[in-house]
Amino acid sequence: MSNVNTQRDLNRQIDAVMRNLNKVLVDYSRKDRKKITRKAAQKVAVAARRNPGFKDSKRPHTRKDGERVITYTPGNLRRSLKVLSLRKSADAYVGPQFAKKKSDKYGGVGQPVDGYYAAMLYGSAAAFQSRVLIPALRRGKAAAEKILIKETEKAITARGLRAGFKTR
Repeated sequence: MSNVNTQRDLNRQIDAVMRNLNKVLVDYSRKDRKKITRKAAQKVAVAARRNPGFKDSKRPHTRKDGERVITYTPGNLRRSLKVLSLRKSADAYVGPQFAKKKSDKYGGVGQPVDGYYAAMLYGSAAAFQSRVLIPALRRGKAAAEKILIKETEKAITARGLRAGFKTR
């Protein structure tokens, strides 16, 4: 009889642990995922900006927008490569950031950036991806994976501690 009670108690404890574990994993939220993927994507963005095949122009370029003349300084496209956080996605992406506000000059130090022309410069968005972003992903992959693993473990451990689990 004692063996049956012990088994029943053990099953109850296992059920309680599994319920808490489910709470921890369900509580691992979209917000956590976004925060972690942004950190990891930062390594890929840095690798993309350092792409050896990525040549800055030698002189500023201009375009007209109605009466205004807009100037793009050398290095604007390189500086526009950032981690893009899209609202509807829990993941982070790396790519050229488009201007959020209008300006007469883009790409200088302390100025806004506008990389709208990245696809035009390389012929297509697919060409930009294959010549800049995919090589950057290959170079930054190891560092990004380390960050993903470390930050995910940290987030799950923190959630587990809040749910009542003990660490080693």
